[in-house]
Amino acid sequence: NFNMPYVARSITEFWRRWHMTLSSWLRDYVYIPLGGNRRGTRRRYINLMLTMLLGGLWHGASWNFVMWGGLHGGALATHAWYRTKVGDRRPIPSVVAWLMTLFFVIICWVPFRAATFGDTAQFIRGMFIARRGTPWAPDAVFIALALVVPAHLLGLWLASAARSESATLQRLLRAASARLCVDPI
Repeated sequence: NFNMPYVARSITEFWRRWHMTLSSWLRDYVYIPLGGNRRGTRRRYINLMLTMLLGGLWHGASWNFVMWGGLHGGALATHAWYRTKVGDRRPIPSVVAWLMTLFFVIICWVPFRAATFGDTAQFIRGMFIARRGTPWAPDAVFIALALVVPAHLLGLWLASAARSESATLQRLLRAASARLCVDPI
């Protein structure tokens, strides 16, 4: 039901990879009946926004879920607008696109998990603003990212190399007397 969503280089790709049954249900039973992208560009953006707002409400009757859906709907509409206006003329470098998408998705998990708007604001503030006289807690976030991002990239390389039966990877595995089991989940 998930196809490595955190490697997505756009919010559109993220939603193709994230919770695929829910995404396809929202597309088939909300977005397309609203008119999808067949009623003009402006209506397409409105339909994306409404679909994600309803997707937020599907998770629960809370303004935080509405905020989460609105953020994702706005991002999907913005990405669709960008692709319409810019297309492939000025592509965003893959690493930058991936980091932007990952950052956006991670920030959007805050209102999804927080109980109230106040909690959301407090968590976001705590992530980015240091308080006088206290150590800045986000240092732990940067340390974790410094460990997680390279590990994630190594895992992607190993999975890709295993699928392509890379000679380099095969030599490394033989030297280590190891075997690589690639499980897509």
